[in-house]
Amino acid sequence: AISANKLNEPSAELKSDVEKLVDKYSTQQGLEPEVVRSLIAVASGFDPNAVGKNGHLGLMQVKPEVFRQFGFTNPFDPDQNISAGTQHLSQMLSRNGGNMEMALAAYNTDPASVKRFGGMPPYLETQDFVSQILAGIDPKKR
Repeated sequence: AISANKLNEPSAELKSDVEKLVDKYSTQQGLEPEVVRSLIAVASGFDPNAVGKNGHLGLMQVKPEVFRQFGFTNPFDPDQNISAGTQHLSQMLSRNGGNMEMALAAYNTDPASVKRFGGMPPYLETQDFVSQILAGIDPKKR
């Protein structure tokens, strides 16, 4: 019998493809692949078809407007999703002076929220999102 957890786990083939895409696009965007992998694990559990309750889509839970901004058409395609997500995270990192914690908060909410609150927005969901991602990576790679 297959446990319920096994049904929800990504196939080894999908995970391997995702790993290659993470490495490719993280490198292109100057990001640590470990950060992007942790973001995907927290945001979607490696499910390319994930739809968040806030309308964010795919592996990296990219906002539809961000996805369109980069000229992509299929948020459920791992290649397009990881490309858009890493571009967006890289922009958020630049806007936040290289501070990964604030970049992840801006990625999860929006850059205006981080600016308005002068740092981490007081949203429990965003705080949990950021802390879970950071907990999954080596502190030296933040």
